[in-house]
Amino acid sequence: MAVAAGWLEIPTDPFGQRLGTLSTKLLRITAMPQLSNFMREDEVAIYFGVSKKTVRRWRAASLGPIFHKLNGNGAVRYAAKDVEEFAAKSLVQRGAFS
Repeated sequence: MAVAAGWLEIPTDPFGQRLGTLSTKLLRITAMPQLSNFMREDEVAIYFGVSKKTVRRWRAASLGPIFHKLNGNGAVRYAAKDVEEFAAKSLVQRGAFS
């Protein structure tokens, strides 16, 4: 039997007591919502095939996908759904004249 904390399973004995030691900080971090739904600046750049500098320019000019700035360390993250929506809105079809 194991107790799940986010994506990390903490082994327990048959009575539900945790086995081994695990820092409270690690437990708190792993219990947060999955951050796999968020992308770093470099991942967004790779997704669009542009440089990180271009992504920064988009952000500064409010042209790119919606971003989130995390308190404390100032890290910038992009929700994957926002990146996909921005890509869909940016799609240009050529030769589709009527």
